[in-house]
Amino acid sequence: MSSSKRPRPAPEDLIEDAILDDILASSEDEIAAELRDGGSSPDEAVARARRAVADAEAECGRRRLAAAKRGVAAFRSSAPVVSLADVQRQRTSTTVAYVIVACSGRWRLVLGVAVSRATRRR
Repeated sequence: MSSSKRPRPAPEDLIEDAILDDILASSEDEIAAELRDGGSSPDEAVARARRAVADAEAECGRRRLAAAKRGVAAFRSSAPVVSLADVQRQRTSTTVAYVIVACSGRWRLVLGVAVSRATRRR
């Protein structure tokens, strides 16, 4: 017989799964009764849970914003790397110049102008 390749779950994971299964199998009335027995109102428990979710969403948003700011800073601080193939392609292709202005914190494209570059041959 060969052994299973999946690792065995830790005992604390099994206990956590059993608790979650018990909560999910309980009816709304049973949960409300347990909350009342514990000295808490069901409405207060719902309000606390909603606040916890809202706080978690706000924290995730702050972390995403901080990560995006770090990414922009890293992008702006690095020197652009231009290959010889890109330089040659730029000399022979059509270049589009854009005029962009900041409008109330958002970038907006105002004008796009196509400029054709002729190939120089010597």
